[in-house]
Amino acid sequence: MITFTQFIPPNGIKRDITISRPQEIENQANDLIKYGCSFEIEILSTGHVSMEIMLKNNWSLANELVPNGPEVLSAVDRLIKRAHIRYEYGQDPL
Repeated sequence: MITFTQFIPPNGIKRDITISRPQEIENQANDLIKYGCSFEIEILSTGHVSMEIMLKNNWSLANELVPNGPEVLSAVDRLIKRAHIRYEYGQDPL
């Protein structure tokens, strides 16, 4: 399980949510957490889901913006894979 901090409108109240992903993705997420990264998610007024992995200095390591629905889970996978590559190797996989 991967824990994200969800910001709930209209005042940005925070709560933790967990998302279950394949073990490989969860392992990469755990590596990022060990590095001091945090995971954030928010449902925007447009209905899109914004996800971001933040470094401990509050810099964005990776982000995704997708329509709310089945696409969210594959976006979580992309987000974590991209952040893991960027942190581990200092590369942009795109």
